[in-house]
Amino acid sequence: MRTYACLALFVGACTAGPAVDGFAGVATEGAAATADVDDDDDDAESTASGEDDAKLDLGGPSGPGTCADVTAEITPGEATVTLLIDQSGTMTQTLGGSGLARWDAVFQTLLDPAMGVVAGYESDIRFGMTLYTNGMEGGCPDLIEVDPGLDNRTAMAGAFQMAAPLGDTPTGESLLAAGQALAALDDGSTKGVILATDGEPDTCACPNACAGASKGVAVEAAQQLYDMGIQTFVIAVGDSITDLEHLQHLANVGSGRAAYFDDPMVDEWSDPWVDDVAPADPAPLFTANDPSALEAAFGSLIAGFVPCDFVVNGTIEDLQKACEAGTVTLDGTELACPDDWQVLDASTLTLVGAACETLQDGNPHDVEATFPCDVINVG
Repeated sequence: MRTYACLALFVGACTAGPAVDGFAGVATEGAAATADVDDDDDDAESTASGEDDAKLDLGGPSGPGTCADVTAEITPGEATVTLLIDQSGTMTQTLGGSGLARWDAVFQTLLDPAMGVVAGYESDIRFGMTLYTNGMEGGCPDLIEVDPGLDNRTAMAGAFQMAAPLGDTPTGESLLAAGQALAALDDGSTKGVILATDGEPDTCACPNACAGASKGVAVEAAQQLYDMGIQTFVIAVGDSITDLEHLQHLANVGSGRAAYFDDPMVDEWSDPWVDDVAPADPAPLFTANDPSALEAAFGSLIAGFVPCDFVVNGTIEDLQKACEAGTVTLDGTELACPDDWQVLDASTLTLVGAACETLQDGNPHDVEATFPCDVINVG
């Protein structure tokens, strides 16, 4: 578990923020965590008596030049990620030359207790999972859903191991269902969907046919999710997807770098269903034909949801002085401002560059910060 012990006069919460190139905006807005502030009498007495020279002098009711000591322990920012996994019959095929079925490779990469990516982040990110297909009784899409939660790997692994690949690939309907479930969680967290599929989409109404229209349904769903504030990221599992351009369109629309439209003058069998101008910065599209590439894809995407921004419980009165006189450390090593950390505004501090990447590596870390009492107003 990653812990953030910001020993300062101000830190009250943190929000998720991206650091992986190509994922700007993955987890920045609306995600806030909580902090418990400790301001007990013993600490106040210790400060007043001068027993601890490291205590912060904030000024206050005890008289000029004295400050109550405030210690804030913060938890990771709130991000909620749904892993949307293709459960169609082709997931039984081998992933490259690994000897592993694609289905088993996804399980091992994500949910294995020893080597799975989720294990390193499940205490910081609310993970949910949706397996999707069309081939079981009960309607279409056929979904197996595990609600998002912290420390959720065991529940997801259990559901995954009880399922088996079969049927078709109704990606559009399944993506929309996953997005609507996330949107219903009105908790202020940053939300995203990571889609892993090994096939081109079909629809519930037109399985194994209507290729152009099926792709349009999927891209339109990605647009609807983006309009709800939910980004979609795409991993192509294996090498059986012949139309990677479609998945690139899906990723672009899912990250707001292109827009869906339905042109009534264009035949639905060939309509790309997105604007015809390629974005200057297309969204990352991961193609994984071996377990290591699959691990890298999931790891990069998931890491982008780990928090690098911190919300200040108070108002930073002097942003320049905060950078010049403040001290921020990561695992006991002092960071440099503005190269390693920055004050974005009167209420936000963020780690940047290599410091943020370190924070997102899946290992435990401690962040501490101290500031002169004339830099911030905590009243």
